[in-house]
Amino acid sequence: MPRGYVQQTNGWHPNPLCEEKRCKKPHIDDANFIGVVSESYRQNEHIQYACKNNVTVTLTCEENGWNGIQSCSACSNVKVPNGFVVPYKDTLYYTCEEGYKLPTKGWWAEAKCNDIVSSELQPCIENTKCGDLIIPNAKVTVALPGESAQVNCKEGYSTKVSHFSCRDGKWDSNGVPLKLICTPIAKPCSPPRKVQNAVLVTPYQGEYLSNSTVTYKCRESYTAAVGETTIRCMTGQWGETVIMCTPPAQ
Repeated sequence: MPRGYVQQTNGWHPNPLCEEKRCKKPHIDDANFIGVVSESYRQNEHIQYACKNNVTVTLTCEENGWNGIQSCSACSNVKVPNGFVVPYKDTLYYTCEEGYKLPTKGWWAEAKCNDIVSSELQPCIENTKCGDLIIPNAKVTVALPGESAQVNCKEGYSTKVSHFSCRDGKWDSNGVPLKLICTPIAKPCSPPRKVQNAVLVTPYQGEYLSNSTVTYKCRESYTAAVGETTIRCMTGQWGETVIMCTPPAQ
């Protein structure tokens, strides 16, 4: 008996009370509890919950708390071979172990915790292998495991370097900057001139291929009074035309 208690004819004074240890209702993100849920449970009592991926978990109340708790997060059991992950809120951050790297730029990456998180993860590759190859205005096909790459320029572009080889973890472009691998076949045009009270109904580009067109559209209630509203790029020059948007008659 702990100190401070005195045994009397009618028992111990003060009367010691033994309180039963109970487990409070657990809080688990993204879980749906099954059946009637109480605020506390006695030892050896059970509670069940289901995750969004249809996994059902049964917990048992023990002396030191709940036994068998599992996370319902889509990132809870995700593994990255030759790397490690750090889940934080609804996002999984990951990087590679020594001797390996991500195929994308940067030394770490992230993926959202959802049903397709595994398909969004980039695999760790050996440092001697080459990762992604991004070339403007081209489609690049990388041969696994990142030892060679084939370049196909978009329509209107051409290249003298169509095949890349991987050397010591870096793509060999024969000294040609990647942004100059695919060059326009004909001289492109700069963005067309601004027309007062009009916009272009085509996406903005830094340059426009020869033979491409753009179309102006006047603001509401204004009319294209003079000239064609569509102009064409021909070998670095836009077709000559005068475009004017006039206000409605007063």
